[in-house]
Amino acid sequence: MNRNTLDTIYQDALKLVDNKNIFERDILFLMEDEFNITRNDILINSNKEYFIGDFRKKLDRLVKGEPIEYILNKAYFYKRFYYVNENTLIPRNETEELVEKTIFYLNKYNIVSPRIADIGSGSGCIAITLGLEVKECKIDSFDISPMALDVAKVNNERLSANVSFYESDCLKEAIAMNKKYDLIISNPPYIDRDTYVQESVKKYEPELALYADNHGLAIYEKIFKEIPSCTKEKCLIALEISPDLVERLSDVATIYLKEYKFWFEKDINDLIRFMFLLKE
Repeated sequence: MNRNTLDTIYQDALKLVDNKNIFERDILFLMEDEFNITRNDILINSNKEYFIGDFRKKLDRLVKGEPIEYILNKAYFYKRFYYVNENTLIPRNETEELVEKTIFYLNKYNIVSPRIADIGSGSGCIAITLGLEVKECKIDSFDISPMALDVAKVNNERLSANVSFYESDCLKEAIAMNKKYDLIISNPPYIDRDTYVQESVKKYEPELALYADNHGLAIYEKIFKEIPSCTKEKCLIALEISPDLVERLSDVATIYLKEYKFWFEKDINDLIRFMFLLKE
């Protein structure tokens, strides 16, 4: 009862791919997780039978538009899986690029054994990745949401990282603790509330981590004002941004961070997605 072969389960699920919310990769991801199989098993062991009750429930959630990462409570980021839930953003490819570029610039500018501040912990993916990839670094990660911090701490323990997490509005706690950093990195909320947002993002991902006042600029402005109080003589700033904010971010940087040179870079989709600032 309620059993089907892998091939039947797969073929029935594939019929949903025409639904605007469903992609084949999500079906495969769901099957791998639910039945503890690999993609090759769908071909090699196609006649093996499984109970499908829980799979159907999860598939229904997928059809309704819920992101696969929230259904499975996990997301892939920079070679590792992270626990995620509705209190954190789903890690994205662009943020992987931010981390990769940041590591490149740490090496290029010879910033060794860096003290790092991550603003907006979320799932902890930025801070934890840097902690595991950058030699002899020390990382503090800050988030205004205690529920997001709970998720980040789970991932910190799961992945045996050594990040220190603090509840803080941007760098407020860092300034209070008189911390000084070689690198400040952030993927802050930057969506203008009037901007079109994909329905699944709007419905399921945390509003606090998505939107910012002043047409998306508010959190950057706050960060730029706080940076001089908690940075060392030489410091790199790495930010994920909206392409719409390039001109205004240039203006704000010129006002608050006169000692820094800055530049913008494109992501893999040829959109300006990153801002770097350097004080030497």
